[in-house]
Amino acid sequence: MKRFFLRGSLSLVLLFVSPVSLAQDIEDLEPAEDPTERIKKLKVKSLSDLQKITPYESISVLQRRYLPKTFRGELGLSISSVLSHTFFYLGGFSGRAGFFLREDHSLGLEAVGLLPPAFKMITNEIIERPEEKAFFPYGNIFPQFYGGVYYKWSPVFGKFAVLNNKIIYFDMYISLGAGVGRVVSSYKVLRERVLSRGRTLVSAGAVPGSELAKDIVPSGKVSIGQVFAINKDWAFAWELKGLFFYVQFGDEKPYLDWNNIGLSFGLNYYFPGAAYR
Repeated sequence: MKRFFLRGSLSLVLLFVSPVSLAQDIEDLEPAEDPTERIKKLKVKSLSDLQKITPYESISVLQRRYLPKTFRGELGLSISSVLSHTFFYLGGFSGRAGFFLREDHSLGLEAVGLLPPAFKMITNEIIERPEEKAFFPYGNIFPQFYGGVYYKWSPVFGKFAVLNNKIIYFDMYISLGAGVGRVVSSYKVLRERVLSRGRTLVSAGAVPGSELAKDIVPSGKVSIGQVFAINKDWAFAWELKGLFFYVQFGDEKPYLDWNNIGLSFGLNYYFPGAAYR
């Protein structure tokens, strides 16, 4: 009888503790304080509230290039200059026409044409020297024209924000080229300027070894540049280039003149139009 009485009493106690009262007691419990404030309380009332579970900073968006180039042509026109010449300021124009076989590989033709040189201060000092025998830069040249084929590789592309307001997409590329160029002897230009001033020289003729054996010579180019997309058809571009010319003065041994570092800024046009977006 005692065993039965104990079991019956335990059953009566469990009957009085209902599930409803247990749930109410759980709700009345005060939540523990979070001193680090890392735990955020969220009340999900709709499906859109689930976006709050993941912080915005952890979201990554994968998308195709904004400026697609595969099987598209490229036309470019730029203002160019040669920065490294000792005696002249050199500037002109450059253009290119190419075709992209893939997003990061293209082939094409390009040309650089420079206007007549502007004399630097040091050059004017050479011309205005009172002595009849003035110093002339024998063996110094400057380019007048370059044309050839090129290969362009674009291994880097990305984007950046301007004042958190506008996203700019860009490509970086390396280009190699080969062709022909026309060069001019600096000595010849200075001599003509001196004679045009009415000054007399001990020898008005060319100094032996100061004249080019030929002015049309084999040439090459290496450059690095960046393209910033304006839209899917137009882009702003800059390029830092080095021009190389295989020259010979008189009967001297030919050599490679590489002191022609240029900088250009211009616009590129891509066609036909992009097939998406």
